[in-house]
Amino acid sequence: MFVFSFVFLPLLLAWFCFFYKSHKIVPVIAIGILAGIIVCACQAFFTFAHRVIPYNFIDNYLYLLFRQTILPLFILYLVFFLVSKDEVQFKIDSFLPLNLSYYSIYLPYIIITTSEGLYSWFALFVKPVLFGAMLVQTAISVWYFYKLLKNNKIVFSILLAIISLIYICLPAMFESLYLIKMYTSVIVVFGSVYILIPFTFIFLKKITVIKL
Repeated sequence: MFVFSFVFLPLLLAWFCFFYKSHKIVPVIAIGILAGIIVCACQAFFTFAHRVIPYNFIDNYLYLLFRQTILPLFILYLVFFLVSKDEVQFKIDSFLPLNLSYYSIYLPYIIITTSEGLYSWFALFVKPVLFGAMLVQTAISVWYFYKLLKNNKIVFSILLAIISLIYICLPAMFESLYLIKMYTSVIVVFGSVYILIPFTFIFLKKITVIKL
């Protein structure tokens, strides 16, 4: 029952390593895994995982957005970006493996500890894929954001940042709708589109490169 939620993000990480093919990424992955273990251990020892889910979209949305997405995603990468002595391009390339390795530990933990034995189809199968799509698309956006800044295309970089932030906020919205049992068809349809966007982009980009 837990196999998919445990292996999906590690498989994405293995897929990234297959194409990146650099030993320099190994310490980045180790940092992500270590950070995930530390955060999970702190939550296990010092916080109470049980949460009474209110029938309120905004309460659930803000909780999921900040606790499971915004804070882990931005704090981890910001600390890495500021502490790492590597060149900027490598820091940009490290966004995906760093966060995939972190969420490979953190996401299964929060699925297990917050479900209390009531493991839904959303938590076990949809949530890991949503987070995987979010991380892949955000990594793509970070890469293009850096390129746009280097070319002094400030307006386009700001626009990309806004679109990326909206994209990051959507998994929490889908889960909040699921928790209050609203618009299941919206979750299925728009969730599928959400998941397909980054992988379709990668596929099309690969075709373009081959054609060139």
